[in-house]
Amino acid sequence: RRPWLLFGGPVFGLSYIALWNTLPQEAGATWKFVYYLAAYMGVSIGQTSIMVPCGALVAELTTSYDERSTMGGLRAVGGSFLGTIAAIIHGIITNDQSVASYRISAFVFGSLIWSLIWMLFVVIREKPMSHSKGPMPQAILTDLREIVMQRAFQCVCLLHVLGPTAVILVQSNVFLFAKYVMKKPDFVLIIVPLVQVVAVASFPFWVIVSHKTSKRHAFFVGGT
Repeated sequence: RRPWLLFGGPVFGLSYIALWNTLPQEAGATWKFVYYLAAYMGVSIGQTSIMVPCGALVAELTTSYDERSTMGGLRAVGGSFLGTIAAIIHGIITNDQSVASYRISAFVFGSLIWSLIWMLFVVIREKPMSHSKGPMPQAILTDLREIVMQRAFQCVCLLHVLGPTAVILVQSNVFLFAKYVMKKPDFVLIIVPLVQVVAVASFPFWVIVSHKTSKRHAFFVGGT
């Protein structure tokens, strides 16, 4: 887990800063596309390399199914709360809609992302786990094929792709609607906190549903 934090921190932070900057005006459209594609992929890779190890930490903290559900809900609540605060601060910094203000916001939050991840790298301590002797590993292509063919892996990948994709589509359209149809870009500063408040308020309900039934039923009900 710690190596992912060590190398994922600078990738995440620097890619976030690059995402809010631009190439010179004389740069061609192809290079601008490549630049933003690389920056966006860097943010996605950096975010994944941090979220997956940290999310898997819950399973190591407790063996209780209910406690894992509660801790997962608390982690989501904390993330939503901090995300709302970050969105508000970003809106305050970029209030004048100037290029310089967006670069300042990018540098502030990019540096904060990098420093917080490295702080977690410094303070986290992992206990060495004893590994029992098992069968010798097979060829990597054989292992990959067995993983990809598992139904559980396919379902998780489908949820991971469709869930964030749906969120991004709705989020982007709401932002574009507020900016270009309503002609009120500042209205986003009201929409974002409201969405986060509703999300935080609903977490206890989904935690209770997970306790009473299972996470699988909670996913099905929430998706429906």
